[in-house]
Amino acid sequence: MHEYILICMKPEFCRESGLESCRQAGFVDGLKLNIIVQCALVIATALVFLATGTTLTADRGFPEFFLLLYGLLFIAAYIVRSRVLTLACQGLIFYISAGFCAGFAALAALRTEAPLADTRLDGWDHHLGIHTEHIFTFFAPFDAFNSVLGEAYRLTVPCMMVTIIVLALRQDAIGLYRMCFIFSVSAFTCALFNLFFPALDTVLYHHLSSDLMKHFPAGAGVDYGPPFEAWHSRRLSAASPSALSGVVAFPSLHVVMALTELAFLKINAVFNSVVFICVLLVLLSTILIGGHYVSDIIGGAFLFYGVSLLSERIVR
Repeated sequence: MHEYILICMKPEFCRESGLESCRQAGFVDGLKLNIIVQCALVIATALVFLATGTTLTADRGFPEFFLLLYGLLFIAAYIVRSRVLTLACQGLIFYISAGFCAGFAALAALRTEAPLADTRLDGWDHHLGIHTEHIFTFFAPFDAFNSVLGEAYRLTVPCMMVTIIVLALRQDAIGLYRMCFIFSVSAFTCALFNLFFPALDTVLYHHLSSDLMKHFPAGAGVDYGPPFEAWHSRRLSAASPSALSGVVAFPSLHVVMALTELAFLKINAVFNSVVFICVLLVLLSTILIGGHYVSDIIGGAFLFYGVSLLSERIVR
């Protein structure tokens, strides 16, 4: 399915559309690397499925959705020959396909029934002098602020798409390819941790009362519980796009996405300041809405900066 992406690597396409300078700056190398990563993710997901006895049920319209994306890429690169549209289509394809691979692999990995890591993660928090249950108690009186945190948490995923569009409009090919590489590698790394280090979440682990949680958006810290238990107990074995559900994982992918947006979603000083504030809200919401431990946040930050440094060295 990646053959359409290769169209924009043709020498004649680069010359005719003014991309020859981008080739010299690393445009093609970054593209090739992301194609290789995407292929590796598909193979790795298939291996996780095979090892855990998981099957995939493709919903009606799922294959057509990806065919549409690749069709748009073909039109943008070969017919319209628009650099902006080509970059946008490439980025969205890399982002969406990596997200699906990581999501499927994260659920399938739970079927290994590895021991829960909540006690260890909570212990790490205690070593830092932090008790996540006390954080919930502190923020409980601020219902309006907690609603804002809920929106910040929910918008993290679509804001990644906005970042892709902004990079495409700026024709920042290297930045776009670095971003896609960081997300793809980080997302799948988080998913693979479920093979041997799965965690329920801090709300369910500490059995926080409904009286306390009513001050937070509906489902905060508990939405991921039922799918987690269903997959970890091996009651579910068939994954499908429509039933794809996130689970709390160490490291936190939301932290990776928030820091990615902070690094790449830049327009001007005022906008960048707004993004910085939003990222701080996302980091806090990762605990209060997502049910993560503080250790998850630290792990997500280390993962982002590690993969980011790697991308600076190999995406040129």
